[in-house]
Amino acid sequence: MLTPEAVWTKAPRPPRKWHREAIPKLLPMIKEGRRGIVYAATGSGKSYAQGAILRAGTPDPRFVDVVTVPTEALVQQMADDLAPWGIRAGRYFGKKKEVDGRRVIVCCLPSVGSLSEDLALRGLRTRLILADEAHRVTPGALDVLSPVWVMGWSATPIRTQGKEELRKMWPDGILFGYGM
Repeated sequence: MLTPEAVWTKAPRPPRKWHREAIPKLLPMIKEGRRGIVYAATGSGKSYAQGAILRAGTPDPRFVDVVTVPTEALVQQMADDLAPWGIRAGRYFGKKKEVDGRRVIVCCLPSVGSLSEDLALRGLRTRLILADEAHRVTPGALDVLSPVWVMGWSATPIRTQGKEELRKMWPDGILFGYGM
């Protein structure tokens, strides 16, 4: 895994202050197996931070990293956001299933089960899931991928409904928070 300093040398643009604070804290949390949510306001650069974390990972031919998003429309947007980091993410939804040779796959939540089967057929495992809009993930939805590590991302992790479900899915709570 690259150090945060090494990640910034590969950054497509200078990181914001909160990125410089968050990434050195989050990388060890992933390795420790912490399962929580990174809270950052809308428009603050969550996908940039996710790109930094994915860029820090050392490629391993046995594993893929997966970014989940709630809808098909967000798959392309996230793949585009990761591209400046040098990440050629596969897109996985409906009829678009790009897996071969991809280290990172962006998958919409309804296609997670299909992705799991596809990876198993190829002898691949999921190392890391970055669950964008983590507050929209249903309990057990990510378990089918049997990830080594999971980290959620959300601008709205504190909800008035479904709090107990969120606590079960993200037992370590807010791992890092950045508001406006």
